[in-house]
Amino acid sequence: MKTKIEEILDELIAEVKRGRSVDDCLREYPEYADELRPLLHLVNSIAELPKPEPSAEVIETVINQARVLLSEQKAPKGFSLREIFALRPVMVRVAAITLLVFVVGLTTVSLSANSLPGHMLYPIKIATERVQLLLTTDTKGKARLHVVYAGKRTDEFMSLLTPGVKINEDLLAKMLHETGLAINCAELLDENSALEIIDQIYECSKQQMKVLQEARHCACDGDTAVIEEAIQDCLNQHKCIECIKNPDASNRHCP
Repeated sequence: MKTKIEEILDELIAEVKRGRSVDDCLREYPEYADELRPLLHLVNSIAELPKPEPSAEVIETVINQARVLLSEQKAPKGFSLREIFALRPVMVRVAAITLLVFVVGLTTVSLSANSLPGHMLYPIKIATERVQLLLTTDTKGKARLHVVYAGKRTDEFMSLLTPGVKINEDLLAKMLHETGLAINCAELLDENSALEIIDQIYECSKQQMKVLQEARHCACDGDTAVIEEAIQDCLNQHKCIECIKNPDASNRHCP
């Protein structure tokens, strides 16, 4: 027999697949929002990935790994890990599907790792990053991932940068956005943890400024204003980084 939360999860997964937003679904069950939100977001991310057809042996291996994964996560309020495994097959299936992406679709994901915007495998690269982020529960881990993703977007932007050719404004925005998310995460950490991650953020931001300076010299006239705005945003992020590195410095506030 299913538990109440499992029945709700089944119901909301169906609603999300029909196009209903996660937040709208969770308004009906606020008491379970913390437990269900990451799972429902995970369903959305997984839906965008290729649908592999694994063998029975692979399925068994993946399900075993899914159980290990769930055992390492904090159990939802009011439920033991035994209840999760015995009474919540839906949650195990969600984790199993996620692991299938990495176990069965390893070749596709590996091939997508160096893909650029516009390439057929690029959406797989981005969706894989989203799943990885959703499976990371601690703030410090999320900060590290955002730094990695910011570095990837920077490398992609640099690879596409061609003299006289219009820049990819969407990629430029995502590059700085990932750095901003890393800074936001760092601000939530205790001082020691923040200092461990802030140097990585600083190095990433410094590389972004270098790339933007190069873009300023080789971009077409129509991109000048966009690049100048991005440089200013990058400078503002440097100020935020300094605030975290030197929290006691006077008259310093993040923009």
